[in-house]
Amino acid sequence: MTGTAQGARVPGGWVVRLFPRARRQRYAGELLNILELQDPGVRHLIGLLYCALDAHLDPQVSEGGEFSFMEGRPTMRTRVLAGAAVGGGLVLLFGLIVTIGDGLVVRLALFYALALVGLIGIHRRQVGQAPALAWTGFAPALVAYGISLASVIGLIDATMPGIGGRQFGFFAQEAFWITSALFGAVTMAIGVLPRAAALALTIGAPLAMIGMFVGPSPEPMLAVAARVGVIMYGVGLIWLGMSVWTAHPRLQTSKAQPA
Repeated sequence: MTGTAQGARVPGGWVVRLFPRARRQRYAGELLNILELQDPGVRHLIGLLYCALDAHLDPQVSEGGEFSFMEGRPTMRTRVLAGAAVGGGLVLLFGLIVTIGDGLVVRLALFYALALVGLIGIHRRQVGQAPALAWTGFAPALVAYGISLASVIGLIDATMPGIGGRQFGFFAQEAFWITSALFGAVTMAIGVLPRAAALALTIGAPLAMIGMFVGPSPEPMLAVAARVGVIMYGVGLIWLGMSVWTAHPRLQTSKAQPA
């Protein structure tokens, strides 16, 4: 029986048809059997829709582990960390790009705090796949994010002596964007989470840093580039947070067991 014919009689089976053809050919029967046994609810269908979208955007199939969409649910801790990443991206997009009213320091502090917590969640999701590489991207970013947060809330004096005409606060923000780009590049290399989301961080962070070098009144084209970079970073952070929330952003194949 084909997956399409079987899916017509399984609750939620229509979602299977949204996956790429290669995925349907390989996993349709198994996924439909799970749907038939589990009687999926709205949350499961939303998760499957996200998985289908991710499969189109990043078609690589991870090797190792068993496919278990229904059983591999994220823990509450994972969801809190992932939610912080999503929240940080939203604060960046709507609190800093769309600047309404005063309270910039509060919005910055909230962004740095959420991004820092979200960074931990993203790291936890991929450290098991490549520990050394994951720590290479995570450790510098953790320090830079922490310093930026401490600088904004006043634990560290942002006006501390810097180098030349640049103050300490400038270098703290610069380190934030540089380590964000490094973290995005490492996330792409590991490949556990969507590479397109990691690419948004890798490209967006250097573009956002342009605004720091050109000053408060940059040329129009540079101002646009910096704003696009911040938007890319925010979208990438939200995307990665959503991927961590689902716990299984890709369908995974089972390793062959020795006879």
